[in-house]
Parts: sequence; C-alpha cells; structure tokens
Amino acid sequence: MSNRETISGQVVGRNTIRYRESVVACWENAIQAAIAPQPLDLSAHEGRHVEVSGRLHGDLWEARFERVVEDGPTQVTGEVVGYNMIQASQGCIHCYRHGMIEAWYMPLNLLEYFGRTITVSGDLQGTTLYKAAIAPLEPPEVGRNPQTEAASLNDLLRIRQANRERIEAVNGNLGTALGFKWTNGQRTDHPCIIVFVPQKTLSWLVPDEERAPDLFEDADGCWCYSDVVTGGKAPSLEEMDPLPPLGAENRQIISELRSGRVGLIGGIQLAFFPDGVEDWNNAGVGTAGIAVRHRSTGRVGFLTNQHVSDAPGRRIYHPWHHYFPIGQTTNTRTHEPDQVWYDGVIDESRSYVRCDCGFVEVGDHLAGRVAPGLHAIGATGDLLPIDPETMEIIGRKVISVGRTRGVQRGTIVAYSYEFTDEYYSIYTDLLIIGEAGNAFSWKGDSGKVIVTDDEEHRPVALLWGGWQERLRHGREQENWTYAIDLGKVLHLMDLALL
Repeated sequence: MSNRETISGQVVGRNTIRYRESVVACWENAIQAAIAPQPLDLSAHEGRHVEVSGRLHGDLWEARFERVVEDGPTQVTGEVVGYNMIQASQGCIHCYRHGMIEAWYMPLNLLEYFGRTITVSGDLQGTTLYKAAIAPLEPPEVGRNPQTEAASLNDLLRIRQANRERIEAVNGNLGTALGFKWTNGQRTDHPCIIVFVPQKTLSWLVPDEERAPDLFEDADGCWCYSDVVTGGKAPSLEEMDPLPPLGAENRQIISELRSGRVGLIGGIQLAFFPDGVEDWNNAGVGTAGIAVRHRSTGRVGFLTNQHVSDAPGRRIYHPWHHYFPIGQTTNTRTHEPDQVWYDGVIDESRSYVRCDCGFVEVGDHLAGRVAPGLHAIGATGDLLPIDPETMEIIGRKVISVGRTRGVQRGTIVAYSYEFTDEYYSIYTDLLIIGEAGNAFSWKGDSGKVIVTDDEEHRPVALLWGGWQERLRHGREQENWTYAIDLGKVLHLMDLALL
C-alpha cells in the first residue's frame, strides 16, 4: 500500500500483534529491505492492545508504535444468523472490517460459521461492530479419545492412506498434505490432513459425499482433524496476479548470480541446452543448489534439479550458454517408489515420489574453485534431517537464494503433498510459502537449496517447482513452493555437502 495506515491488536510476540483474523509481524524497515528486517520491539506491551502504524503488505513495514489502547476491543458472542450478522444478547449485531469513520463498505463474511456460536471482537457502536475480527475458535468436538489423536507425520501418513477413497471424493480437490489445523488465522496444536480445493463455499451447498469430513480415522482408531484450504488456479500465466516486486538489494544479488563474477557457489545461475540441442532457441536456466562431493568418486560439483541438469553427459554452463562450460551432468533421478522414500510406512500401487535431482560435476580445472555455502546468505551448517516421527518440521522458518527471485524467506507449512493425475498418485515432501506475500520461487529458481532461517543455516530441502506449477491434470496450486527432503536426496545420489 502507498499510504501509511494505523492498525490495532493485541501484542502476542516480540514484534507481532493479532490483527483481525491474522498475526501481523511489525518491521521497522521498508519491505525493500526484507532480506534483513528489523523487528519493531513491542515486548514491553505483551498481552496489551496497541495501535501501530506503517505500510501494510502482509506484514507491517516501516512500522511505528503509536499508543496503548486502554479499553481494548469489545467482545460479542452469539449465533451467526446472516452474512455478517450475529444474534447476541445486545440484539442483532452487524459486523464490518473497517472503522466507523472510514468510507468503504467491507462486511465481515461469517457465512462459513452460519448457525454456529462464535465470538467477534471490535469497536461496538450501538448494534454495529467496526474493525471486527473473529476470535480464535477451537476445532469442532469429534467425540474421539484424545489419547489416540495423531501425534506425528507418520501417523498422518497412515491415516491418509486408510482414507484415500473418501479424500478423492472431495469436490474439486487439488491434493492433500499433512500439517497442523488452523482456525481464523491461528495455528492450533492439532495435527491434520489438509485438503486443498480451488474455492471454499458454504458446507450445505456441497453434497455429503463430496464434503470433507471433520476428521479422518484409520483401522486402529488413530484419528486426526481435517482442514480444507483454498488453493486456487489460473487458466494461464497471463491471468495470474503479478509477482511482488523485488527490492534494490535483491536486484543486485540477482545481477551478481548471473554475472560470472561471484565464483562457483550455491545460488549462481546454471545454463543448459535441453535434449542436447545447442541452439539459442532451445536454452534453459536454473540454479546451482549447493556444493557437494560424490562419496564414491570424490568428484566435486553442484546439486540441482534433473530438469536443470538434464541427462547424464549434458554440458552445463555458467553464467550463460556457451559462456562458459563448467562441467557436465553425471547422475540424475526423477522419481522413487513411495514405500522406499517413506520407509515402508505407506505402500500404494501406481504411486511414486517426485524427487527431481541431478549432480553436475565440475571440470578438473575448476574443482578447487568450488565454494561451500550460499551466495548472499553465507556459510551453511550441518544437514537438518526431517524426523517423520514428530511434527517438528512444520512451521520451520527457512531462507534460500536463487537466480530469479534472489534471497527469499518462507515457512514450511505442510509435509508429503500428494496429488493424483490420471492413474498415478504423486508425492513431494514439503510445501513452502513465502513471507509477507512474496513469491518464494519462480521460473529459474529450480534447483535452489533451502536452509533454516537462523544463525546456523542448516540445509533441509531441495526446491523443484512452485508458484502456479501445473501438477494435477487441468488444476494447479497457486502460491506454494514444492521441495524434497535434502537428506534423502543426498543419500539417494551418494553425495555429501562440501
């Protein structure tokens, strides 16, 4: 947004407030400096209702503390009886997302909760609630033993396998993944199966047999909640929303990655000719993920995607096609059986994991020039294994660098995304979403390695696609990045981080 605005909410973290239906992070610097944002310290007001001002774009940028709101919002509890209406003890309350003196008309859509009793907070003026936001809701009571609720990713894998037909019957589903259930922008502690759909609608409009149930259960009584999440699709690239703009610092980093002047290090551009046809009309680019060494041969090179490295024997260039050849592809993999990848926890017929990885071995004259770490991010730590006997990977903050979007931050939001296309069930390990509305990846970022967004920068995943990637026939997700477990890739390819 071009103008500063003032928002209010309860301080729930060092630099976060609960605003309307979301938690908003407040940063002192502009969004163009999002690579190293400086938090607005609100810790002295934790638990209190405050006003802050800034430029709201997902998070609040150029944020400034304004004041503590002594009275705080008014809470109204009642039954949802209309689009934005609650029948409460005060009468029928109409709820609006904007303030009383603001000119626009934005009712708070409550139809998803029609007939349910909920609590909404805001500025109550007579029978109208302004700046209204829904208070966090508990998942519905499901009448199951809490002791048998799913507690790990492997539990969720088994439950999903036991409910394949029921899941596939959900109207228009774009696939499923495993994570935590969210209510009103707040993550709960309940593991769930996420069902992605192109559009959410009123539950009573959907036939019972096409509606996602509140819970899924396996034959042993282990159960979990469901969570229906909007994915979305665009018929063509032309009809997509434009990508968020890049700041000056990121534009400079991208220029360096494509320049040939930063050395051989993770994040630089790789150029190749698909199918070996060395014609400028048949040229492609991708990202060198991270420096690795082949355990058996001792050869040094870069891990990237198969669709970047192409076939074994293919010449690979940096920074541009013909300028200059740095090595060749020696090993690639595109898919693995699901029962092997997931250690026998699941075993479906006509299914596989898309692993999309390739090893580019550099020439002898350059082997000593290959550097560990990632350009603009720095040194990386030890590999971070993903433990499917826990839920720990979900919610992990990550960062990466690629030749198209530069340095981007994001969050791992789900595990084991599965979609069915024609006869095959296809898996990939991680779904990642960019922070502050940014695209975590775009065309040309394929092959970049994702590391933890902390001081250690531990490598955790290999990106292979995302942001309108067409997966299921005729359908696609919109804002997600797809990645695979780096530890499994390294094992499969007999590689070690340099």
